Amino acid sequence: MYTPSIIAVLALAIGNVYADHQCLCEEDAYGIADNYGLLFSNYTNEFAAKVVTTDYHVQTDSVSWLSNNGTNCPYTLGKWTYTNVTELQVAQSTQPNITWINTHVFWNCERVFVRWVSPLENQQVQGISIILPEKNPRNDSAVPWLIKTVFAEFNTGSWVANFHIPIGTSPCAAKKDD
Repeated sequence: MYTPSIIAVLALAIGNVYADHQCLCEEDAYGIADNYGLLFSNYTNEFAAKVVTTDYHVQTDSVSWLSNNGTNCPYTLGKWTYTNVTELQVAQSTQPNITWINTHVFWNCERVFVRWVSPLENQQVQGISIILPEKNPRNDSAVPWLIKTVFAEFNTGSWVANFHIPIGTSPCAAKKDD
């Protein structure tokens, strides 16, 4: 049986493990969620460079599937969609800005969970994103946390309906014909 003094010592020891680690607070979580939404609603390459890390990673089968016209070429389930800020900038700068509404923001010490909707004209798109931020090493008080990794999914059928994406034409087949 543990005595109160041993429990107290263990609590102090565990607390010291996290002494150098900064946890997200409510203000941090909402700021990260807002910046994430702005990557879709008011995108610029400069803003992306300001709020994401250079080694930004995204895994979203929704975007990967859409990028490959709904085919499996060269799409692989669970593969990283973007592996740096430049890949994000190239892809996102070709997309139209959309209305983005964060409907729910949840967080713990190290992650932000965002439930979002985009009330597009034909069909509303909704999704969920899990964001793993990193403390900004540039000591920028306007952006204290950068977006480092994102896992996201959304209803791709609504996206197809809104943006008239041709589904079923494999980009690999088109490359072979060139």
